[in-house]
Amino acid sequence: MLREDDRDQELVMRAVEHFVTHHNYFDIPALKADLQQRDTDKRGRIARAEIVESCAKHDCPVYGAVFNSLLKRCDPERNDFISWPEFTSFLERAQETFFEHVPDAPRVAPEKQNTPTTARMEMQSKLKSLAW
Repeated sequence: MLREDDRDQELVMRAVEHFVTHHNYFDIPALKADLQQRDTDKRGRIARAEIVESCAKHDCPVYGAVFNSLLKRCDPERNDFISWPEFTSFLERAQETFFEHVPDAPRVAPEKQNTPTTARMEMQSKLKSLAW
């Protein structure tokens, strides 16, 4: 029988496989901010349906049986209220492991990438604000 740490690591590795096939940037900080906003009583738990809705909104790469296993793992009381900090912690561990194995994977949302055009536009904006 697997220990809880071993089961958790196995779950993280299964989630990593989803990150590998996703090929897009996944903004975990934005997901966390959304979940925190949904946590109206600030107890660190929100309804399963809220997690599902937020993950769909933020294009979470983890889905299907792995997603359901992750939700189950983060619902120790089995009452469909998920510990969203624990849930996002698993996603962060999976993403960090993914980055270790795929170093050229995008780490910043495309709209936030500091491309030469974006950098030039930012500099022009700063210069305009300094102009008399």
